[in-house]
Amino acid sequence: MDLIQKKQKMCNILLNSPHDYDLIIYKLLKTDILDEIILKLDNKIVCCNANPSEIYSAEEQFLMLLTRLFDFLLKIFPSLYKVRKVVMEDIINGNKQNVEKYLLSKHYVGDNKYINFFKENNYKIIFGNFINNIQEMSEVKNILKRENIKIKQISEYSVIELCDIANFFKKIGICNLDDEFVLTYIFSNINTVVEKRKKSKKFNIDYEVEKKKGIYYFDNIYYRTVEFYQFQYLSLIDDYIKMKKMINNC
Repeated sequence: MDLIQKKQKMCNILLNSPHDYDLIIYKLLKTDILDEIILKLDNKIVCCNANPSEIYSAEEQFLMLLTRLFDFLLKIFPSLYKVRKVVMEDIINGNKQNVEKYLLSKHYVGDNKYINFFKENNYKIIFGNFINNIQEMSEVKNILKRENIKIKQISEYSVIELCDIANFFKKIGICNLDDEFVLTYIFSNINTVVEKRKKSKKFNIDYEVEKKKGIYYFDNIYYRTVEFYQFQYLSLIDDYIKMKKMINNC
């Protein structure tokens, strides 16, 4: 099947299957954000470990895994339900490699043998942009270290460490239930944001020409963006710190 046929088959599954898929996926399929991954989808089926006669197509498996990713996200940040499509687009755009590895996997979602696989991959995808963003944010890193959150590359975290990060952010989410807009900054990738700004008509400047002149215009945009994101993150964390005793005693 070509891309259009695969996406159409997925849309039909979403609309007609009794399985509890997140129907916001239908809107994602109407964009091109997952096209590169869908093109790599093979025809291998997936069998239910408890009932081998229960068989899922590659498209059904893809949709179940994507739904599971939404489930992980909303379990930590239930207040993001209404904006979950936008948040997921940011997550996918900044984590294409990890998202592809996960969505093309053939592990049945109900198999307890792969619980750690799903935790590790879902958390790496959900928090990958944040961890990459804070590498140059000394204030944020220092606060996280005081909260016993280790700072390293997202690929280096163990399942236990990723669960600690998820638990920490669940508390962040609880303390910022009325501030869903600021919470969305956790999931967007700074480098992606800067690249989009470079391509916008508002910043229609030849970077190489400006660089020869000694004008590092886009470098300034990058560092200003880092500062802006750091301010948002500090705001979220500050609200948690104010309520820390009450939250931890619940």
